Amino acid sequence: MKTLTPSVRTFLAMFTVGLLTATAVHAATVPILAPPSVQPGALTSQTDAYVFFESTLTLGSPLAVDISAPGLYNSSSPSSAGVIPAGTDVSSFMIHRESVSQQYSFVYITYTFAEPVLGIITTDAGLDATDLTLGAAGTLYPTGLDFRGLEMPYTITPDSVFWAGNQVFVAVASTTALVLDQLRVITRPTVPVPEPGSITLSVLGALGLAVMCWRKRRK
Repeated sequence: MKTLTPSVRTFLAMFTVGLLTATAVHAATVPILAPPSVQPGALTSQTDAYVFFESTLTLGSPLAVDISAPGLYNSSSPSSAGVIPAGTDVSSFMIHRESVSQQYSFVYITYTFAEPVLGIITTDAGLDATDLTLGAAGTLYPTGLDFRGLEMPYTITPDSVFWAGNQVFVAVASTTALVLDQLRVITRPTVPVPEPGSITLSVLGALGLAVMCWRKRRK
C-alpha cells in the first residue's frame, strides 16, 4: 500500500464507516486521455481509478453542482448544492471507477488538480444533465444509468468525498457488476477561454498565412 499523505490521513480519520475501512485499498488514480467509453464494462479495474479532461468552455447558463464548498461529504452530510454563475470559464474532469464484474472492492481515490476546484457533481441526475454540455466529444457516457454517481446517503456501502483546496479524495465501494462510481469535477482554467470570434479570426488568419506561403512557393 502506498504511503498516505497528511491530507489523506485526515480524510481517513474523518471517514467513520468502520465496517469498510478494514478492507479499503488506496487506489492509483491514473490520468488518461478521454476514452471511447465510460459505459458499464468499458473501463474496469480492482486497483485503479481513472481521471480525464473532458472540456473547457464559458458557461452559457448557470451550472448546478452537488458540492460547492470544500469539506467532508458522506451519508450524514451528502451535499452542499450550489450554482456556478453563467459567464464563468470552466474546465470539466471526470473521475471514473468500476470494479471488475461481480468482484467486491472498496478504495480510496486521491487526485490533485492543477487548477482551482469550483465544484463537484456527484449525483446521477447531475451527471446525466451535464454529459452533453461538459462531456468529452467522442466519449460514450452511461446517461440514464441508475447508481452511476456516488451513493453517499446510502446505508450499506456509502461513498464519501473530501475536498480540500485543489485536492479531491473519494472513498467508493463497488459490489455488483453494473454499478459505476463517477463524479465530475469543475475547475477554473488558468488560461482564459477564447471567445468564438477570436477563434474564428485565428483560424482565418492561419488559413490566410498558409495561402500566402503556398503562393510564394509557386512563384
